[in-house]
Amino acid sequence: MNRGEITHSEFMRIANDCRERAQAQREMTRLLCERAWNGEVTREEFDRKVGYSEEDWRKVEPELEKRLQARRAEFNAAHAEALPKP
Repeated sequence: MNRGEITHSEFMRIANDCRERAQAQREMTRLLCERAWNGEVTREEFDRKVGYSEEDWRKVEPELEKRLQARRAEFNAAHAEALPKP
């Protein structure tokens, strides 16, 4: 009589499949975030793939702006050092 139970091997197969799918999703999100930080992804594309709302953006926008300003300052400093001195 089958009471809807599954075997241990079936359970492990399902659990491993879930783990692999979650890991793939995390990796996809990590790569998308990395591309976004590098300016390679539009906000619309990011929203479509990750699903951030306008409210979510309002929450993270100040931190993003701070990081962007820091990157600009780092770039400008490195660029100034690389220029030949008169």
